[in-house]
Amino acid sequence: DTIVPSLGVFFGGNMALNNTFYNSGTPQVAEGFNCGSMYWYLLNLTSIRVPGLNITQNGFSQCNECGSCMTDSGTSWISLPLPESQCNDILSGKSDVLKKESMLLDIEGVNGTTITLSLPLLWLSEQFLFGHVVCTGTSGIFMLGFPIFQYYYLAYDMGSNTVTFVDLPLSNETQAFIDGADLGGIAESSSSGYHHYVPTISIMSIGVLIAFQYF
Repeated sequence: DTIVPSLGVFFGGNMALNNTFYNSGTPQVAEGFNCGSMYWYLLNLTSIRVPGLNITQNGFSQCNECGSCMTDSGTSWISLPLPESQCNDILSGKSDVLKKESMLLDIEGVNGTTITLSLPLLWLSEQFLFGHVVCTGTSGIFMLGFPIFQYYYLAYDMGSNTVTFVDLPLSNETQAFIDGADLGGIAESSSSGYHHYVPTISIMSIGVLIAFQYF
């Protein structure tokens, strides 16, 4: 249960919800979208917010369609349903602004609740420059791919049709890689993932922390 470079960690059954990663943060449980045999990893995105820049985008009706909004460890990028111009404005800003702000993703939770994932703009901007973040337009695909595992442990529960996100406590070394050169970290590196190689992704790989709960 130690976070180290290039280590993939898999938990199955009851261990998915009882391990160091799950117990070290605050679990947020997203309700899956019922759509065929793979519905347990589909999500309903309700809004994207950057409060410090007074930006809010909502009304993602495409998330009611199969395969339009999801999380997938086998995808090496994050897709955001934002207009390309808005995405460029957000992620190409000055570093002093990016350091202070985060993008908040509001996703439908269980029992009518909403969960909120937080991703630092400075890190997203770096991934954007390397091609690991793409903007697909307000009616486009929403995808939380491999980079999301730098910040969250995920537990997929096929029985209850949920995905649980738990924020990860990052080591100082990992945080330095994520921060990038501008904050004293490392600007570029290569990382190996769960089951594929992700080139020139500017992070220190903590592995894919992924779990499945079948019952």
